Parts: sequence; C-alpha cells; structure tokens
Amino acid sequence: MGTGCRIPNPQCRKIALVKRLASGDVDVVRSVRYPCFEAQRTMTKIGVEQIPAKLYELLQSLTPEERSRAVQATFLLFGESAPISLPSSGTPPGKPNLSGSMTPFAFVQTKNPANKGEMLAVAARYRELHENAQTHSKEDLKKVITDARRNFDNTNFARDMKNARRQAGLFNLGTERDASQLSYYGQQYVDALPDKEAASKLKKPKVGGRAKRNAKARSNKG
Repeated sequence: MGTGCRIPNPQCRKIALVKRLASGDVDVVRSVRYPCFEAQRTMTKIGVEQIPAKLYELLQSLTPEERSRAVQATFLLFGESAPISLPSSGTPPGKPNLSGSMTPFAFVQTKNPANKGEMLAVAARYRELHENAQTHSKEDLKKVITDARRNFDNTNFARDMKNARRQAGLFNLGTERDASQLSYYGQQYVDALPDKEAASKLKKPKVGGRAKRNAKARSNKG
C-alpha cells in the first residue's frame, strides 16, 4: 500500500495506540508511521480538560496489565518514561491509588459533574479518596473545585449544599453545617460517574421536604 496508512479507518489511533501497545509490541509501533493519525491529530483539536475522559473510554475495556503497558508504551513513543509506577490493580479513574497522584483537575474532568450538587459530591469524594477526609467544610470543597479550574458559587453555597443533601440525597442529613459528609448513595453515585446511566440506576434514599412532611403527618395522626 506504499506509504499510505496500513490501517485505513477512523479507528487508526485506537488500534495503533491501544491494541498494538497493549500487546507489548512497542518496537513495531515505533517503526510504523500512520498518516491518518497525523491528519486526525491536526484536524481534530480537543481541550486538555477533555483528555482524561477520552483516555478512560479508550482503556476501560483492557485488562489492568494491558492498561499499564499501553500507558507506559505511549510515553515511550514520545521518547519519555512514565512519570509514575501504575498500580498493578489497574485502578480506574476516581478510585484510590497507591501513588496518590490524581489531581483535583484530573478527577473532576474524569467524573464530569453535570450540576452544582454533583460538583460538590465529586469534590467531597476526591477528599475521601485522596486526602483521607471524611467531613468537608465549605473551604475544603471550594479548594478542590477551584484547583480543578471550576467556578465556585460562594454566594449560593448554602442553598446548593441543602439541595445536594435534601433533594439529591448525596450528603447525609444531620451533619454539622460546616462538616458535611457524603452519604453512601453519594459515594456510589460519584464512583459510577461519568456513566450517568449507571448512576441513575442506583437506589436513591428517601430524603427532602416531602419525606419530612409525611413523617410529621403520621406523628400527628398518632
């Protein structure tokens, strides 16, 4: 096929950088040029903030060992060595890891929260997994969110936290005002992200003003 691409299809990048690298056949990959990969790289521009989620999509179907080899071999293609030793357990994004290297920016981008309540829950889960913290003040959550290059609504924080606690059920009721704690449901919900379909299938606790009013009505009847 001359100098043309040996894998002429839109999945050239995926095949070249995942399947070939995951097989450990790094020398073969380094010796072959893929023109369509170069063209795709110049024509398709994605922001740095989108890369973690894209990488997760690319690597999630591989075994832990294949993921480790693929990532390390990719660094070799750039003439670099991997900056960290990846955990042998193949820890997915958003889970605890031995190196503790995931930044707030990478964690938040991987989880891709859709609203303020999810953003607060993601920030709290980051602190649980990477800072061994179980309760979270306003300033604690603000630091994670701003470190992730996201806007923090300082003025409406109390309202947003109330909604995340009473309507969404992401935080436990009855915790101190400046020591919020993720509920078990909140932990599960964040761990399921960015898969919104999986998160939506989790059993949501009964919380909010309606449950409180119903309980009060029952006590009055008694």
